[in-house]
Amino acid sequence: MIPLISIVNLINFIIPGILSIRIYKIYKTNKSNLLFYFASACFFFSFYWLMGGLSGIIFNDLNIIGSLHILRFVFLYLALFFIIKIPLGLVEQKFLNFVFPYILIIGGISFISVGFWNFFPATVLITSPYIYWIPILPHWIEIMTGIFIFLVLSIFIITFVRLAWKDWSNIAVVRRSIFIIAGMGIIMIGGTLRFLTGGFFAFYFTYMLSTMSVSVGLLVIADGILYEHRHTVGNNIPDIKNES
Repeated sequence: MIPLISIVNLINFIIPGILSIRIYKIYKTNKSNLLFYFASACFFFSFYWLMGGLSGIIFNDLNIIGSLHILRFVFLYLALFFIIKIPLGLVEQKFLNFVFPYILIIGGISFISVGFWNFFPATVLITSPYIYWIPILPHWIEIMTGIFIFLVLSIFIITFVRLAWKDWSNIAVVRRSIFIIAGMGIIMIGGTLRFLTGGFFAFYFTYMLSTMSVSVGLLVIADGILYEHRHTVGNNIPDIKNES
């Protein structure tokens, strides 16, 4: 049997992992909070998928697989923590910059706590020639995660729409913003498919589409951020403030 979702997860581990390394190398030569936050988000996304890719390839015990599918959300919430720091660093609101990231931390702790409090082993779904391992989680905490993702990415998109509109004459700002908005829009579609459409479509269908959407979205955002990096000097593109 072919562990298709596990293989896709491992592929998705490689894509943001390479992005994280590449952008962090650029960050070391040109300190920018935008680069640091995005590199960190990619780093944690990569480990979110790595832990999802171990099912059936490294581990076969359903209790271990169930535990891994809960623990991997630590990395997802950490990725969201750094993603929300990007738009909030461009908004001069220290209160929001403090509150929203730590709401995500509380949400992540709640997810892990509830997941282990109501722990069930993963279940196996066989659709020949493929085999999948599905975590058994309370539906409401998956919806909560979907709402957090939708909220975070909405703030992100609105902020960069505002920046593009405000500096419409600055082609570097507009192009950066358009790529970042498009990438986050693609990721939002993926997050909605994964966490807010449960029960409407088959698990493997929504999961495959959502993971591919997130990887494509990260690549598009990276293109916008690297374009911004190449055109920062002399174009008056503001960097993200560090309010932590």
